[in-house]
Amino acid sequence: MASANWNQETKSRLNDKISGNMNDLGSLARQIVRGSHSSELLAQAAKNFAFQENTINNSLETLKKMDMIKSQLEFQFAAVERR
Repeated sequence: MASANWNQETKSRLNDKISGNMNDLGSLARQIVRGSHSSELLAQAAKNFAFQENTINNSLETLKKMDMIKSQLEFQFAAVERR
């Protein structure tokens, strides 16, 4: 009988230890996430991406204008050469 009680007590302690370790692991994971500032970094990356999209669109418009100016200059150059 003493052996059965000892086994039950050991199992109970082991379950308590496992439960405590799992809680500690959860706390550690939450602390790592908080400490890493991953959500702030993700938000900043999204803002930077959105800002870059606007910059790319502005650059595209500028390139289109430059292409038009280039075409006009080529036309004017051809007209000057014909004279």
